[in-house]
Amino acid sequence: MKTSVALLFLSLLVMMSCSSTSQSPQTAATMGRGDTTYVDNPQTLADVLIREPGVSFQSGQITVRGQAYPLFIVDGVPVGRTYGDAVSTVSIEDVRSVEVLKSASETAIYGRRGANGVILINTR
Repeated sequence: MKTSVALLFLSLLVMMSCSSTSQSPQTAATMGRGDTTYVDNPQTLADVLIREPGVSFQSGQITVRGQAYPLFIVDGVPVGRTYGDAVSTVSIEDVRSVEVLKSASETAIYGRRGANGVILINTR
């Protein structure tokens, strides 16, 4: 009897983990999945970035977790630490997705340059 109850419980766990969750359609210009924002119809890069948790835009600069300026990387190439560097490098119409790396484990690959966070911008 205990074995059948355990098997039933495990079967339910497997079925629950395999079932898909339905999400309500989003009406915003972006669809967030974790820390990646997929851009549909952006107005400015700052509009997209401030939708990410922990990212703020003040005095013309982007900060991550309230620290100094993050490292901006466009299609795998570091472009600088200021919002102006990112905007001058990529047109907002070309942006496909934006990912914000905040934790030390996520930014470790970038060493000291990534200590204040990293913003990955992928283009179409």
